[in-house]
Amino acid sequence: MIDVDARGQDEWGYGESGAAVFEAIADARRHYDLDTERTAMGGFSSGAYMANKLSLTFPDEFNRAFLCDGLNVAPSFPGLNGVADQVGDTVGVDTLTVHEPGSKLSVLLPSPRNQPVMEWAGVNDDFIAYNITRERADAYAAGDYDYEFHSWVGLAAEHLVMCKNGMWDGATGWLGDAPRAVDPHHVTFVRNPLMDDPESGLVADKAYWLSDVATRGPELGTIDVVSRGQGVTDAIPPAPGRELGVADGHFSPVNPYLREFRHLDPAVEAPAEDVLDVRSAGVGAVTIDPERAGVDCDADLNVATDGPLTVTLAGCDRTGSFDGTDSGGLARPETYAPADPLAPVGNPAAGAPLPAEVGNAPQLPLQDLPPLRFPPNQPGQDPRSGDGAQEQPQA
Repeated sequence: MIDVDARGQDEWGYGESGAAVFEAIADARRHYDLDTERTAMGGFSSGAYMANKLSLTFPDEFNRAFLCDGLNVAPSFPGLNGVADQVGDTVGVDTLTVHEPGSKLSVLLPSPRNQPVMEWAGVNDDFIAYNITRERADAYAAGDYDYEFHSWVGLAAEHLVMCKNGMWDGATGWLGDAPRAVDPHHVTFVRNPLMDDPESGLVADKAYWLSDVATRGPELGTIDVVSRGQGVTDAIPPAPGRELGVADGHFSPVNPYLREFRHLDPAVEAPAEDVLDVRSAGVGAVTIDPERAGVDCDADLNVATDGPLTVTLAGCDRTGSFDGTDSGGLARPETYAPADPLAPVGNPAAGAPLPAEVGNAPQLPLQDLPPLRFPPNQPGQDPRSGDGAQEQPQA
């Protein structure tokens, strides 16, 4: 279990706060012999938004994602909750500033085609209104995702109780031990350039054997590629299931919930062909690794696109240009661009001595302080970095 304190000026998985998660995972892997094929992402509240954002934009890094009571868009001012969390997703305004453009998560849900997800939400939640999480539940049901969505009722639905009530059997049983997908035959990826932060090394433009995915402009786009070279095809997704359940808890002994779910069957056998079926909605360029996809450099490209698309086969000295007006049924994702209701009158919080976005006000250079060691410290460990105890922790 790796718990990460967000670094930087924001706490929603953007910039340094998002990069810190991957840095922490890399550091833990340097210290311990961890199974890199079984890394699950999870989070609660603002951490659920953060976990959701990172697992959706980097889907091939994680085998599963567990999300407990998270928002659907990121407030620009993370220090102010209340109004922001209750109505921000629906009204589009935070207490002082607008929500982040491009921060809506439900439009990214096609990306975890090969990454199962579990979400918990509260019907009578006192902090994050149920309609916020319900939007994702409906999207799961309408798509072809492998998912679990649990709607808690009663005390277990309260925001500060839900993930502290000891109802973990359902989550731990679901997590299991299945490894992450590496080279699936079918990849879907939503490219969201508005979430990129190159200065922090967060550029989400790849998934599995797709890379250098670029939209035709600042708006979002979706790319969907099926390789027929692996001799398999998608199994028909079953209809979503629904059932009532009850879980034990620490604060509340009886915790009812509605379980909505769909679990996909493994891919079924099909004739192997040297063919790639490509669909694009808003994406203008993509690079495909043919070896990982299971085809060769001479693979036939069946392309359906709603505009200009360049397809490059890596290592093949082959690039194809395609045009069209039909994405083959692939939906172009909405680019979340909320209007600023304060724009007509001006933002009273903008200007000196505050920057235009109050949420990015300077903070103390905490990264220059020595790391804080919480008890129990290892015997003889100096809390300063570089003493060797951190680099070679005792078993």
